[in-house]
Amino acid sequence: MNKADVLIRLKKHWLDILLAGFLLMLVFMPNLRAPVLGFLQGLILKTGIFQPSESAELENMPEAEYQWMLLDENGEEVPFEDFKGKTIFLNFWATWCPPCIAELPDILALEERTDPEKVAFVLVNMDKEREALEKFLNKGPRFNSYRLKAGLPEVFRSQVLPTTYVISPNGKVISTKKGMAKYNTDHFKTYLESGGQK
Repeated sequence: MNKADVLIRLKKHWLDILLAGFLLMLVFMPNLRAPVLGFLQGLILKTGIFQPSESAELENMPEAEYQWMLLDENGEEVPFEDFKGKTIFLNFWATWCPPCIAELPDILALEERTDPEKVAFVLVNMDKEREALEKFLNKGPRFNSYRLKAGLPEVFRSQVLPTTYVISPNGKVISTKKGMAKYNTDHFKTYLESGGQK
């Protein structure tokens, strides 16, 4: 096989070669797995396919539980009850979770344009080691992220990351989304700022 034949074969199969290289990179470089997959899922998220749900029947929604404790970046205790009286956007995420990484920029952009007097953004990191969060925050965007001090109340337990709950100012869990979603929309911003009223 001469050099010209090799070039012709490479031109025909360049996409296969690129894909194989990408998959090998993910297998042999696991530290790149979450950021790369998060980036790709972020591209999918931008299409708007994954939208958060809004509940139409507030009277049938479960009551939120406020008697639990968070830890801030400095290890200081923050009672969840401190957020009571506002709409709460409660998101559970982890640094190793590609869908979590994919939706994070969208959540942070929504937080920037939402009235902090009306809405509290509580992002709870579920990594086992605090160092993973510190490393992530040192490399990426800085934002307030909390950790659990102890266990979660039953109403907020989920086997899926990310999971997001919206809690109305009167203490009802008005929305639950398991998996990633595109939150930074005008419609969802209005939904949050109105306390879940349509």
